Amino acid sequence: MPVTTALVPAVVGGLLLAGCGSSSGTTGTAPSAATSAIHAATSSTGLTYLDDGAGHALYVFAIDSNGRSRCTGSCLTYWPIEPATAAASRAPGVTAALGTLVRPDGARQLTIDGLPAYTYVGDTAPGSTAGQGLNASGGLWWLIDPSGHAITTRASPSRSAGAGMGHGY
Repeated sequence: MPVTTALVPAVVGGLLLAGCGSSSGTTGTAPSAATSAIHAATSSTGLTYLDDGAGHALYVFAIDSNGRSRCTGSCLTYWPIEPATAAASRAPGVTAALGTLVRPDGARQLTIDGLPAYTYVGDTAPGSTAGQGLNASGGLWWLIDPSGHAITTRASPSRSAGAGMGHGY
């Protein structure tokens, strides 16, 4: 039986959606499933930041540029990408623009106002923001506010990458 052209977009679309949450080729422990809504959350220190809806704080890397990630190799071990999905949406109160970056390995990464979004392996529980202001992997890491801007207030002036975690990266 011949395949009709009406069926082709549905099959291709299904295949694309099936691969969207994958971080194939990247290292680190990204959230197990990409979430569908980006939420505003409040830290214990009163910062309002974005999370992926499952409680994973979202960060930007200060040396990234619009549409370009500079976090590669071992950087991704500690700062996994936030996978992008076709269903990503903004929860009420979030005004930042959401987009997608296709990484060299083919993984689709969420962008927030054009900048690649990451999580941090040192955030050990939902609501953790241990990555805020860390100087690691060649630059500073910042939480993202609901309007899409980096929150450039350091959690503590003495914090550095791997503090208390045994990492020497």
